[in-house]
Amino acid sequence: MPDIVELERRITAALDRIGQRLDQGGPVADASGAAQGSAEHSELLEELEIERATIERMVVTREKHTARIERMETRQGRMARRIEGLTTENQRLQSLVDQLAENNAALRAGQDAPADPEKTAQITDLAARRKADLDELDEILSELAPMIKEGT
Repeated sequence: MPDIVELERRITAALDRIGQRLDQGGPVADASGAAQGSAEHSELLEELEIERATIERMVVTREKHTARIERMETRQGRMARRIEGLTTENQRLQSLVDQLAENNAALRAGQDAPADPEKTAQITDLAARRKADLDELDEILSELAPMIKEGT
């Protein structure tokens, strides 16, 4: 940002000098002044060309940064939606875990009775789903960590 301010200042100064020369009627026409005016004119044209190139680089850089920001915002939106979905799924799974804990307590209390194979299968299935969901959450968090570090 300070570079842009400095470049704007330089461009404004160069344009002011050019405007002053034009307001003064251009370079002096006598023999000694003609050479000086021509040299100053060349300097001004050179400065103007440098400023134009600088402005062009600034525009290209700004366009690149804008495109990068747009890509990052799009990615952030996708990640946010994914996190929302996973949060909802995590809440659902937490509810199931609580239910499983109650079922386990009931099973421990009734160990003398034969175990219900259907409930055992459900418990195994839910535990596997929970592990898969937790692994997916870990993956998402590992992808978000670099973005969070970039943002700070």
